[in-house]
Amino acid sequence: MENTIKNRIIKMKIVLSAALVMIIVLFLVLNLVTPDRTVSERENRELAQLPKITLSSVLDGSYFHSLDSYISDQFVFRDYWISLKSTAEIWQGRKEISNIYLGSSDYLLAKPELPNHQAVKQTITSINTFVKNHKKNKVSVMIVPNASQILKDQLPDFAAVHNQLKDINDIKNQLKGINYLDAASILQKHKKEDIYYHTDHHWTTDGAYDVYQGVSKQLGLNNSKDHYKRYLVSDSFEGTLASQSGVHTTKDKIYVYVNSSKYQYYVNYPDQNKKSASCFEVEALKKSDQYQVFFGGNHPLVEIRTTNHNGKNLMVFKDSYANSFIPFMISHYEKIIMVDPRYYYDNLSSAIKDYGINEYLFLYSANTLVKDTVLKDVLNS
Repeated sequence: MENTIKNRIIKMKIVLSAALVMIIVLFLVLNLVTPDRTVSERENRELAQLPKITLSSVLDGSYFHSLDSYISDQFVFRDYWISLKSTAEIWQGRKEISNIYLGSSDYLLAKPELPNHQAVKQTITSINTFVKNHKKNKVSVMIVPNASQILKDQLPDFAAVHNQLKDINDIKNQLKGINYLDAASILQKHKKEDIYYHTDHHWTTDGAYDVYQGVSKQLGLNNSKDHYKRYLVSDSFEGTLASQSGVHTTKDKIYVYVNSSKYQYYVNYPDQNKKSASCFEVEALKKSDQYQVFFGGNHPLVEIRTTNHNGKNLMVFKDSYANSFIPFMISHYEKIIMVDPRYYYDNLSSAIKDYGINEYLFLYSANTLVKDTVLKDVLNS
C-alpha cells in the first residue's frame, strides 16, 4: 500500500514536471515565432526592440539591461498578463498600482510629482528674468494641479497625497511682476463636474472651458460674444493612467467646443510642414492616445493665425494641458504661437521678433513644472 502511494506521488511529480517543461517550451516557441511589436496600444507607448550587441555594451552592462527590457516588452500576451496582474491586485484590496490611486467612481488618480527643488529654483529665476526683460508686455502664468488635489473625495481612504497646492502657491509667491491665473480655485468650484478624465492625467475640455471662463477677464478677453457648440467626438478614450496601471474598468468621453466666431483661422505646424484649417485632428481619434485630437499632440512650435487683425500676438510656453485650453482663445488674437520647451531648439529671441509677440502666457500642469529642466534653456536662448 505504501509503495503504491509513493509510486503515485512519483508519477504525479513526473507528470507535473513534464507539463511545466512543455509550458516553458510552448512559451519559448511562441516568443520566437511571434513578430516583435513596436507599440503597445494598451500601454500607449513604444516597446523596446532587440538591442545590438557590442563589446562596449556588454562590458558596461547596458546590453543586458536593454535585453531585459526587450524580453519584458515583447513577452507573448504581455497585455493580458498586465491586466491579469492588475485584476489580482484589485482583488487583494490594493488601492494603488504603479503610483496611481484607484479612486471611487472608477477614477484613476496619479500621485503628484515631488518637486525637484533645484530645477524649480532655476525655472523661477528664468521666468523672473524673462518678465524683467519684457516688462512692457503682459506676462501671465497658470499652473494647473492634477486631479488628486481637486478630487480628494474620490481618493481611497487614508491616501497620503503630497500637497501639490502648496508647491503651486510657493512658486506663485516667488514669481514677480506676473499676472497669476488661479486655475486651482476655479477647478475647486467645479469639482462635482467632469473636469478631469477618469483614465487620463489631463483635465477634460469641460475643465479647461471652466478655467477659460474664469480667467478671461484677467487676460483682457471679452468672452461675451463667445458662442460654442459642444460635440462628443469619442466615448472610447482610455488614457495614460489606464495604460500605466493596467486597469481598464471604464472609458472616457472626449468633447470639443467649436466657436461660431466670425473670425477664421489656420494652424501651421512647421515641424511637419503642414497647415490645417482646424485645431482639431480627427484622425487622432483612431489612435490609442485620443487626447491628440487637440492639435495632433505636442510640437516644438505651433503657429495660429486668425483674421482678427487686432494686433494682439500671444506666445504660450506650455505642456500638453494647454492643447485643450488654447482653442478657446483663438478668436481673441491675431496670432498665437505655442512653444513646447521640451522639443524646441531654435532661438527664442528671433521667434519673438519675427512674430511680433506682445503678450505671453506660461501654461503648465504642476506635475510638469515642478520637475522641468528645459524651460530655463529656452527662455535664455
